[in-house]
Amino acid sequence: MDITTQHPAHETGPLEKRRKIADYPAQSQGTAESPVLHISSSVTATTPDVRVVLGSPRCAEDQVVQLVRLQSFDGSFPANTMLVQIVGNKALDEGRELGVDADLWATVLAMAYLQKYMAKQPELLEGLLEKAIEFVKQQGGADLADLLAKAQALVA
Repeated sequence: MDITTQHPAHETGPLEKRRKIADYPAQSQGTAESPVLHISSSVTATTPDVRVVLGSPRCAEDQVVQLVRLQSFDGSFPANTMLVQIVGNKALDEGRELGVDADLWATVLAMAYLQKYMAKQPELLEGLLEKAIEFVKQQGGADLADLLAKAQALVA
């Protein structure tokens, strides 16, 4: 596909044949000549139908970034579709079977995921987990070590 854009004021060619600003007729404000867009196409589609889910992370690094963006101000992570795309339905459903609050379990899953995929960046990991740990502790009655062990077993 060949796309070229050319504005009449920027024509190319011999210097003596180029139009100058004085060559254009006076126009009222807001009616300037528009650029000209030339498109020629000889492209044939030979690729198979590929479905892409917009916004779905593709690799572990992208998933970590998406996960970090999900964290709320209070340190919790929401049990939403983006989290499901990252940790999987099975992992999220396990919280219901355990009778754990959805946001609490989502937060613990996120913590387990971050621990697994950010092990080589301990300082950054510590900072990211700090608020999440505070959130879990504020929930009262939640055994963080036990929940985290269960979440770590589920995180791929």
